[in-house]
Amino acid sequence: MANPEGNNPETLSHDPERGLASKQDEDENTLTESEDATKESSLICGMKKKTAFVLFVIFFVALAITIPLAVIYGSPPSWKVEKEYKGTNQFGNLLAFSKDASTLAVGRRPHNALASDWVYQVIRLNKNYKKDFFPLPEDDELYPLPQNTRYGSFFDPWYPTGSDLDISGDGSTLVVVGSVALFDYQNLCNNTYISENYTNPGRCNYGRVTVYHVKDDMTTWDRMGAPLEFLEPLESIGSPLVSLSEDGKTLVIGVEGIGVTVYKWDGTAWQQNGNTIQGNTGFGRSVSINDEGTRIAVGGYESDAVEVYEMNSSDDGWKLLGGKIQVDGHSPTKASLSGSGNRIAVSFRNWDGDMNNYIFLSGLLQVYELNKENSWVQVGLNIGAYVTTGASNGSGLSISGDGTTLVNSEYRSDVDGGSRVNVYRYENGDWKERGQELKSVNDYYSALPYHGGRVATGSFESLNDFDHVRVYEFRKGLPL
Repeated sequence: MANPEGNNPETLSHDPERGLASKQDEDENTLTESEDATKESSLICGMKKKTAFVLFVIFFVALAITIPLAVIYGSPPSWKVEKEYKGTNQFGNLLAFSKDASTLAVGRRPHNALASDWVYQVIRLNKNYKKDFFPLPEDDELYPLPQNTRYGSFFDPWYPTGSDLDISGDGSTLVVVGSVALFDYQNLCNNTYISENYTNPGRCNYGRVTVYHVKDDMTTWDRMGAPLEFLEPLESIGSPLVSLSEDGKTLVIGVEGIGVTVYKWDGTAWQQNGNTIQGNTGFGRSVSINDEGTRIAVGGYESDAVEVYEMNSSDDGWKLLGGKIQVDGHSPTKASLSGSGNRIAVSFRNWDGDMNNYIFLSGLLQVYELNKENSWVQVGLNIGAYVTTGASNGSGLSISGDGTTLVNSEYRSDVDGGSRVNVYRYENGDWKERGQELKSVNDYYSALPYHGGRVATGSFESLNDFDHVRVYEFRKGLPL
């Protein structure tokens, strides 16, 4: 009978030995597959453990690196104290940075008019270097101080009336100011001051401006020419205020009651450059010069506006540039020019009507830029508008050389008698606060270098004998 499936009958016959061998082969194959699966599972498990260990190591290495970097560079972006310098009482009431922020000039408000009490310092931040300067040296043989001839021949000042300083862009030229009240100097002041309590002849104000330049050794300073001296009736309360160009060869001096005068260094002496600019009450109490020495800004307490002047090469005269900058109901306290002179920062106060008490109701900061039509247009919105009593807003105002950063200090703006310093950066069409507010006891004065990456603050009257100057560096932070 034929096989319907067409299979070989031999293949269907029963073979016990062949069946046993086939069963053994199947068991061996199953065992091999099981061993392979176990090995593969072990391998995968080992790889996972190694990966976890590597990730664990990477995490802790990153953490070990990130934490110190966050401490060093700040997270979030913030100001960190880089240096601190301590001095005697009222050390730090004057501050000026070189362009690269490597050199800082510091002044101390004198307790009295004695020459020894006037001490200014130049500090190299990256080196252990300090140099003292005395703006009213009694032992100056070449250019002696005015002598009181009524009771003898000696320098006999009554009390200090003002001080100021500035430093050139490369930190090689320094200008210092000393100003004192003189009584009984009939040989200089042919006037008599009469009050309810006394009659005092020979009363006047004496101001002395001296410029120094450092030699190539960067430690020896020589005087640049003769000091510039100013004498005026004491009632004007005038004291010279100064600003230096970037190369230190153009100097602007403002004296209330006299006006604003610019001087250029000709290699041997300071020569007046152009006309003396005069204005109304308070004119000259704030002066600022651009890097090239071709533009100057003038303002000050009690004046009604800030004015910018530019040197007109055709007649060597100073001409008003862009019109006056003013805010209704406010008096400008300080003006600061950028390096190019195309931007200017101005602080304003809204007085309560009693100018003698120095109490104002609010203050604001504004920045202006010179447009193509030679008009000053505001850049960004107003900053400030603090409602404060007994405070002093804007006295520490400074704009960076590139015109992108502002620093402003307010004296006694808090009820606890402290002060605060704020830094602003121009971003996306407005002024944004940069980093945290710097709050300290009476940090009244502040200064910025060209790019605004550092800030110096000066504290005076901090209720101890060791006032300080702090230098902050901005840390951009890490994207944690």
